[in-house]
Formats: sequence, C-alpha cells, structure tokens
Amino acid sequence: MDELKKEETKEKITKDAETKAKREEIVEKRTIEQLLRDLRINRNWSYYNLIEELNKQGLKNLTVKQVRKWEFGLEYPNLDTINKLAKVYDESATRFLMARTNSFEAGKGLIRSTAIKWISYFFGVSIKTAIVLLYIFLFVLLIFSFIFFMRSMNGLIVINHL
Repeated sequence: MDELKKEETKEKITKDAETKAKREEIVEKRTIEQLLRDLRINRNWSYYNLIEELNKQGLKNLTVKQVRKWEFGLEYPNLDTINKLAKVYDESATRFLMARTNSFEAGKGLIRSTAIKWISYFFGVSIKTAIVLLYIFLFVLLIFSFIFFMRSMNGLIVINHL
C-alpha cells in the first residue's frame, strides 16, 4: 500500500512540475500588452485603480489613455515605468522587459498589425472586430477604386472616338 502511495505522489509531483514548466513557457512568450492586461484583470482593477497605485509609486500625470495604449501595444512603458509596474504588481522587472522584447519581436515589420491595434483602440473594439472592420474598409476601397477606374476608362474611350 505504501508503495502505491509513493508512486502516486511521484506521479503527482512530476505532473505538477510539467504543468508549472508549461505555464512558465507560456508566460515567457507573452507580449507586454498581454502581460499588462492579464495582471490588471487578474486583480480586478480598472484603469483608474492601476493609475492610483502607480501614483503611489511616484508616477504622476498618468492617464487612462496612456495605460490603454500600453495594453493595446501602441506605446510601451519606459524603464522607469516598468520598474514601478513591477513594484505595483509584485513581479520582477525582468519579466516586464522580456515581455517588452517579445512585443518588439512580434511587431517587427507588421504595419497591418499596427493598423489593427489603432482601429481597435480608436473604436474601443476587440482585435477580432478591428480585423473585420479593416477588411470591410479595404473591400469598400477596392470597390471605389474599381468604379473610379471604370469611369476613367469610359472617358478615355469617348476621347479616342472623337
């Protein structure tokens, strides 16, 4: 019986270690915007709660607009702000810096990604909704371009007949 309990305990410890390793791997791949949003939401804080905590750390003149831009990945907090965020959330500053680096890596050369983030931020909608809005905009733009092209071709045909 003791052997069975020891075996079950070993299996549980192994399973717990694997779960923790997977969780840490996921955490390491998060971007700064994901990390900031997750930490704030996990504490059930509004933007105002976070700003209040950062004010206590000496970060004055912070607005909801700035915090939202961080969470949408439109701007990134500077090193001083990252240190204060680490204190507020009781996390290591290294974790924030790694997440910021992940954001830079994920965003290299992605103009479309930046456009989607701005649409999402400006209209206050989710990223998925912003993608749909962007495709609708591009489709409407394509239709107007086609109409413009056809009208200009029609004008050329009339001129050529004269």
